[in-house]
Amino acid sequence: MAASENELLGAIYGRAAGALPAEVVVGPGDDMAVVRVGGRAVLIGVDQVIEGVHFALDRESIDRVAYKAVARSVSDVAAMAGEPTAAVVSTMLPRGAGYGDELAAAVHRHGLAMGCPVVGGDIAMVDGPLQLSVTVIGALTGGRAMLRSGARVGDAVCVTGVLGGSLGSGWHAAFEPRVAAGRALLEALGDGLTAMMDLSDGLAMDLGRLVEASGVGGAAVDAERLPCRAGCGWEAAVGDGEDYELLFTVADGVEVPGEVGGVAVTRIGEVTAEGGAVVRLGGGVVLSLKGRGWEHGR
Repeated sequence: MAASENELLGAIYGRAAGALPAEVVVGPGDDMAVVRVGGRAVLIGVDQVIEGVHFALDRESIDRVAYKAVARSVSDVAAMAGEPTAAVVSTMLPRGAGYGDELAAAVHRHGLAMGCPVVGGDIAMVDGPLQLSVTVIGALTGGRAMLRSGARVGDAVCVTGVLGGSLGSGWHAAFEPRVAAGRALLEALGDGLTAMMDLSDGLAMDLGRLVEASGVGGAAVDAERLPCRAGCGWEAAVGDGEDYELLFTVADGVEVPGEVGGVAVTRIGEVTAEGGAVVRLGGGVVLSLKGRGWEHGR
């Protein structure tokens, strides 16, 4: 029995390996699946928000909950350098909740605003917390889907925006999915953009996933380079999670832009041949990032 989220994901990926039809271009293990439908490559991904895990109703409005539910899935589209086109939503609504219509209207409104109108779904009344699961369908507009598996030794490691403090700042429920930035990066860098994913579980956790998916030995980031949110230090920047920024790698020798799609870009380190994902603190001090970041079930 898998003891952690990462172990469970690994078991799921292992079962899917080699058992998928030819129409599945990218299966489990990336931000979204890529499936050929009628000769066209389609992006398909799902994410969820659960009361008590991703939000608290005494802190967030129903509107913010609906926004976060849709935006989390759209952030995965951004990581693939795609464009959202439609969504279906499954809701587990607490029995007796008086906000059902308000929630449905908010999900509909935010789906339209993010380019993925809600085209269907399901509702169940439950004796439990509010849960929303949003499946987004997307299109590839840049000729290829960006994957987290293409990083190479010597590549620059970069992020958009600022990191850390997502809960205290309210960013976790008000972030703007970096769809425009993802497309702009692919357009500007072409093959020089080697890997990309969104930062949902913290830089420490997600950089480790990018390293593993790419089959490289490691990646080193510099604490002093990290673009920290006001009031946050490097530990918050790598470990708080729910940043919903883009983590990406750029081929050695390719210039890293300082801004894309109206969002700042920061080079924070490089891909290495060994050592795993680490942070350099200066003065020769290097710490492993393993075990940092946010994981469901902790």
